[in-house]
Amino acid sequence: MNWDAAKVFWDACEFLMLCAIGLYTYMSKRSAITEQKLLDTRREIDAHLHDHATRLARLEEGPTHEHLSDLHSKINGVDRVLNELKGAFDAANGTLKLILDHLMQQK
Repeated sequence: MNWDAAKVFWDACEFLMLCAIGLYTYMSKRSAITEQKLLDTRREIDAHLHDHATRLARLEEGPTHEHLSDLHSKINGVDRVLNELKGAFDAANGTLKLILDHLMQQK
């Protein structure tokens, strides 16, 4: 038996076994990493969906069109009152100007 040929054959078998083990390790690690990334993505999606559901629930509890129309009518009432006050202050300002002019002409 040729021991040199047997050693070369054994070295070749060893090399192929190491390549097979390396390939198996690479594939299993890649699969585990892919699964972990998928799980992380699913968790992120679930968190976003929960966040959206929370926001939708808050919107459903928010003001309705009736509430907004009541608020609008109240704001219009405040606007009317402010316009009346502005008119009253403008009139008072005109009167004060007349009084001031009269006082200035007396001197």
